Amino acid sequence: MKAWIIKWSWIGDHAAVDRPNIAVLSARTSAETVRRYVEFLYTSQQSLRDQLDQARYNKPKPNPYPAQFVGNWQGAITCGHNPFLEAFFAEDVCLVMGDDGSEHLSFNRPRVPSAVRGSE
Repeated sequence: MKAWIIKWSWIGDHAAVDRPNIAVLSARTSAETVRRYVEFLYTSQQSLRDQLDQARYNKPKPNPYPAQFVGNWQGAITCGHNPFLEAFFAEDVCLVMGDDGSEHLSFNRPRVPSAVRGSE
């Protein structure tokens, strides 16, 4: 099965997240819809003050970490600082059950197409 995976990523153990997998979205979901969803998820983790500042009708505060496509390829999206959210298009997505009943995702992350790699 193909799907969009949204998960927390981080650099350094100090920023580690207990539950890194956030969401699995249909492969039919457009990249722009996924980008907006990732940005919403990240913003929802900010303080209520920051959320209110960004929701203000007059002179809203800009989002300091807008979700962005990685390079010019729409198969990968990042949002945030550290930890940060990343979304990517994955193949062979399946659920693996642990002996203790825990759920884990298994997937293959395809390589960035050579036409895209060559243009960066």
